[in-house]
Amino acid sequence: MRALQNRVFKSNIISIIATILTSEYTPPRKATTLIIDFVNCVRINYKTTGQQRAVMAEMNAMGESDVKFMRYIEMFHDLCIDSIDSDVVLIALLYKTRHPAAGKVYVRRYKTKTKTQEAAVRLNKRRKLDAENGPKEYEVLDIGILKDILHVSMRQAIGVSQVVCEGQFSGILVFMTLLCGCDYSRKLPRIGVRSVWENMHVIVPALLKCTQYDTTTSFFSVDVEQCINTMMVEIYSQVFRKHVKCTDACMVAVLTELKNSSLSDKLKTELPTYFSLDSTICNIQWVINYWNLENTDPQCDPAGSHGFVVDSKHRVVFADKAK
Repeated sequence: MRALQNRVFKSNIISIIATILTSEYTPPRKATTLIIDFVNCVRINYKTTGQQRAVMAEMNAMGESDVKFMRYIEMFHDLCIDSIDSDVVLIALLYKTRHPAAGKVYVRRYKTKTKTQEAAVRLNKRRKLDAENGPKEYEVLDIGILKDILHVSMRQAIGVSQVVCEGQFSGILVFMTLLCGCDYSRKLPRIGVRSVWENMHVIVPALLKCTQYDTTTSFFSVDVEQCINTMMVEIYSQVFRKHVKCTDACMVAVLTELKNSSLSDKLKTELPTYFSLDSTICNIQWVINYWNLENTDPQCDPAGSHGFVVDSKHRVVFADKAK
């Protein structure tokens, strides 16, 4: 496990696999295309008379693999992405929002358990053991249908009369999801997935007031101060409603009230600060706009405007954690 967390080790393993594939792979039928998009982008067309190889110079560096699939949808149209990383679902959802007429996009991933199935596993030790040791179950998500269903759920929070562009709606949906954490963002302290979902009726209207979406550039922007003093106030006031008595308060007042409440000392130390919320929101805004890029690297400001900095030990850390 430690070796798999080593980037150099993983890069070497991927290089070996890519070399084996390009030299030894034989497709089950001709007229097949294999593209290996790693250090560079190599396309191999398998023809009746042999192979045709070419480096795809038009494919720019993009960093991680999760975002690379987008540039192949226009080339191959319908696409199935085989990935267990949930970030891919959000990236694909943003893509389908920007390109509603593009080919169908599916994601094959670990099957999601229903609440009933999760409860049964928790109660039955034998079933839990079988679930851990047995074969993994998979499901295939139609991203277009998933997007439409989730948009309907969000619209229930604001009513059908209010007009909101699809891009802003999807941006808000991804923003809400990233409040629960991902590879590039961190979850809100003491706020879980259920808390976010159950408070959609206050989160969605609040985010509509403090976010904007540029339909020309697909840029999703957040008014950070307003987001903290409206949406964040609503979330923490709802989750800790027994301890927050002030109404129409700013976030500083809510945090002060929680610090002076009867909550345990341990919980109080885990509460956010205004600065940490600022970093979290700036970071989420950066992640959403990074995921909206289709064939280029994102711009990164190491000084903190994107919620993260490069510290004295050359590590990327959240801005409020820099020393």
